[in-house]
Amino acid sequence: MFEIDEKKTRADYVAEAPIGSIVAFVTEDGKYKSAKIINRSSKRSVLKLRTSYGKEFQVPYQSVLWVKSGERWPRGIYNLLKGKVNEGSAEDGKTYRKGGSAVAGQAEGA
Repeated sequence: MFEIDEKKTRADYVAEAPIGSIVAFVTEDGKYKSAKIINRSSKRSVLKLRTSYGKEFQVPYQSVLWVKSGERWPRGIYNLLKGKVNEGSAEDGKTYRKGGSAVAGQAEGA
């Protein structure tokens, strides 16, 4: 059987993510973005990331939300990256966007 010594933290996953992995992160101004890891400083706990349009960011491990290991983002991370924030209850069936405007009748995955 498998033995688990201790639980891995998010920082452990970020530190072990291979160069070239895609991550979701929060910028200093609070925006959610995704980018590829191009370099890492384990000593300073910082990643150097490059977005698909070429902008580079230096991001601390704590600002990384998710390391993408498959083909799809988890729904919550995907919605953050697309700017969708669900502020209502699950029953109201509305998706809220930044700024608080509701889009009626739209399911979260749509």
